[in-house]
Amino acid sequence: MAEAEMDNLRDQYQAERVNLVREREELQKELDVATNIEMRCRDEIAQLKKDAESLRNHHKDCRSLYNNLQSDLFNARQVSVEARAELNEVQKGLDDSHDKYAKLVVEMRLLEEKNAAQVTRLGSERCEHLREKREAVEKQKKAEAEIKRLRDENYSLSSEFRSGTLEDELRKALEEEISN
Repeated sequence: MAEAEMDNLRDQYQAERVNLVREREELQKELDVATNIEMRCRDEIAQLKKDAESLRNHHKDCRSLYNNLQSDLFNARQVSVEARAELNEVQKGLDDSHDKYAKLVVEMRLLEEKNAAQVTRLGSERCEHLREKREAVEKQKKAEAEIKRLRDENYSLSSEFRSGTLEDELRKALEEEISN
């Protein structure tokens, strides 16, 4: 019995050993699988770390870009406010210029009307002046003709008078000489 028990114990031991070897092989397989999984996980973790670093850098770039865009937007708003102020100022200047232009047009029309009235008045005065001048020239010509006629008449009369008087004086002088 002792031998049977020993055989039995040996069989149990052998069976347990086979079980342990199988278990060890399964555990080895599981360990290999776990090691592979761990390696893949480490690779994935390393890739995730790289991706996380890349995302951090990308986030920094995005943050920087966002800050630049915010700054640009603020500057654009500031420029827009300044441009609106300048536009309002230019519009006010245009309105003032338009008002001045309208006033100048009205003044120009009034001056044109005044000028036309003056031209008409001066034209009438000029016509009157020319008529008066023509009449004066005609009167002067008549007066000059009258003066010439009177001069000629005076000269003629003077000539007659002188010739008559000289003759008479010469006769008298001759008569006196003869009588002397």
